[in-house]
Parts: sequence; structure tokens; C-alpha cells
Amino acid sequence: MMSMDSKIVYSIQAYNGTDHDNVCRYIAKHDDGRQNPDDSFYVFDLGELTKLYTLYNSLLPRVKTFYAVKSAAYDPLLSALMELGSGFYCASQEELNQVKRLGVRPEKIMLSNPCKQISHLRTAKEHGVSLLVFDNEYELRKLKEYYPTSRLLLRISVEESEKKKMYSTKYGAAISDARELILMAKGLDLNVVGVYFHVGLCTIDESVHYQQAFADAKELFDFSEKNGVSLKLLNIGGGLRSTNSNLRQTVSSINLALEKLFPTSKYPDLDIISEPGGFFSKTSFTLATNVIGKREFKGSDTQYHYYLNEGIYGAFLSTFTLPKELKYFIMSKSIEKRSATNSKLWGPVMNCADKVIDKIILPELDIGDWIFWRNMGEYSFACSTRFCGFGTKSFYNVISNNDLFLFQQLQKEKSSCFIFEKWTPYEESEKVLKF
Repeated sequence: MMSMDSKIVYSIQAYNGTDHDNVCRYIAKHDDGRQNPDDSFYVFDLGELTKLYTLYNSLLPRVKTFYAVKSAAYDPLLSALMELGSGFYCASQEELNQVKRLGVRPEKIMLSNPCKQISHLRTAKEHGVSLLVFDNEYELRKLKEYYPTSRLLLRISVEESEKKKMYSTKYGAAISDARELILMAKGLDLNVVGVYFHVGLCTIDESVHYQQAFADAKELFDFSEKNGVSLKLLNIGGGLRSTNSNLRQTVSSINLALEKLFPTSKYPDLDIISEPGGFFSKTSFTLATNVIGKREFKGSDTQYHYYLNEGIYGAFLSTFTLPKELKYFIMSKSIEKRSATNSKLWGPVMNCADKVIDKIILPELDIGDWIFWRNMGEYSFACSTRFCGFGTKSFYNVISNNDLFLFQQLQKEKSSCFIFEKWTPYEESEKVLKF
């Protein structure tokens, strides 16, 4: 990161002639940018992010994106999404200040937390961020006192499967309460501009729950119209992931519901927004961990325990809060050819709870070998602690030349925050890249 005329500019290494996995392997062999050569690190792939942004817009052509900053609040990712045209969903004063510092315009920011600190409301007002969320009478009266000119989205509760129940117990007004809140806001001379629902993480096909949520939203649009309140915005939340097998089925149900209940013929000026977080961040980051220790347990079934420099108090914390299949690759095919053994992976913290994977089949590894973990952008470094002084601090930004062309074609903000440096380190180290 560098500053040019008070503007933050990020360096992106543009590579050619190889793939993302080999780029990660090369970085592991070269410690530029890390305090220690065996420190863990992340690789952010701007090309992957660009392709995901293209995919999302093709799947939901009527929907504008407001990226959920909480998922991965990494400045280069946020700046790239800003240049691609995304808005931002912020949960707090800190996130709001972060995107403002990067140059995001107020109209592209939403303060989406239904229960906000008064100081956070004041910050939003100072920055001209007017799109806010509420779901109860007390929040409505707080908004009347501290930000009466704000534009309000009413969050409604969503029916969830019994196994999930992640959101409806904490946020969202029931439909009967929502009607009263719309009338109360009108009586307080507050500007309710739309309805907001969030089905949540779509690990299964959520078509039924989306259909009910859209039906509830439509009921409130009709109720508001009858009572002289003009709604202009519908927020359909987040939860979609590019890695989910049911993605296209769920997206199809969303598009069908929009066409049936909110057709463009009747709602030509309706703004529809969503809050993708993990959809963009999850597969855009790879984590590299180093084997810092090893123990052998001999017996009828020899087992190796390996100690990594990342664990559940750091990057892997999210694996215990979200359903996540850990996918990895290792340094070379020569290592892959070693005898496979039962293994256990521990994190670095001096606590027995810091167990990354209890049972896994791995080729025998040595101290100093690397394990690379795919799909580690979503709630990984965002949730990481610094317990015992451990934690990943180093990030590398890369993009292939082909993806760079796509990014530059899609840029809506042409005064770029990025300097793209041609990166051809492979000629000097062919053996690293070709196993």
C-alpha cells in the first residue's frame, strides 16, 4: 500500500503463464513482505473477485449489490468492489469510517444494523449516510431524536428452518408489528422507504423461505400504499455462496418471485438491493500455513500430529461458526507421493481446544512444509483473535493477466486505486512451480 497525492493506492502483482496455486507456492518460497519466512499469509486474488462480481450480476440482473463489509474488511477488496460499482452494507461506525476513507460515496453506503449506538448514528449523519435500518419502536424513536431526516428500511423477520434459526430470534419485526411500525413512522414524520429481509446462509435450497419473505414484503408494500406511504426500495439480504450446489435453484426462485410480485411493469422505479458478503470474499482468499511442529505416535496405526501457525483462535475460528468444508493443497507433487497416514492438525495456541482437524489423511509432512487452504476469505481474518500473540498479518494481492483485462473492462471508477505490476518470477524458479 502506498499514498499518492493523499490517495491510497495498492500494488497488485499481475502474473502470466501459471495458475493461482503455483503463485501461492512461489510466495511461500520467497519471504518478501513477511516478518519471518515461515509466517502464515493470505493471497487475495482480484481476478477471482472480478469473476464473482460478474457472476452475481448475471444471476440477479435486477439486483444491486451492497457488499457486507463484515465478511472481509480488506481494503484492496473494498476498493476493487467500489471501482466495480458496488455499494456497501456497514454494521458499525468503524466499517462506515473505513469505506468512507476509501472514497465510497454516501449514497452507496447503508448502515444496516437494526440496533445502533447513538454515536454511530451521529457519525452516519455527519457523513451524509442516510439509509438506515430499524425493526422496533424503540429504535424508531431513537432515529426520530438523533437522525430524523434518515431514509429507513424496515427489517422483517423471516421464517427459518428449525436447524438454523440464526437470525429471526434476534432481528426482524413480525408482519403484524411491521404494519404498526409503518403507521408509527408516518405519525412521527419519518421517511420509511422500503422493506428489508434476510433469509441467511443458504446451505440448502431456501426457495420456500424466500417465497414467504417476498410475499410478506409485498403485503407491506400494499399496506403502505393504502396508507399513503410510498415504498421505493426492497432489500433481499444476503446468504448466497458461489460454492453452494443449490445456488442456481435458489437464484431462480428469487428471480421468479421478483417477476411475480414486483414486476417492472408495476414497479418501474423500484430499487432492489442485496448484501452479498461470503459470495465475494470466500473464494477470493487462500491461506498459507506452515508446519511448525510434528509428533509421531507409533502403534498398529501410526499417526502424526502436526502443529500449524494458524488455528481456531485465528483464521479457522469461522469453521466452528459456519458450515465449511476445508479444502487444501500442498507444496508439490513429490510430497503428495509420500506415504499417506492418519494425521491430526493442531493450531499454535497452548490450549487443547486449538484443534484444526481431528482426523485427516495426509502424506507424511516435515517441519517447514506448507499447507495451503482454499476458500478462506469469509469471516476468517475478520473473526481472528491475537490470542497468545499468534495471527496472520501478511497479505499478497495478485491477478492473472486475463483477469486483469476483465477487471479493467468492468471498472466504473476509472481513477484506479491500483498499480498493476507485471510479475514474472517463474523463469528463475521453474522447479518450484512445476513440481
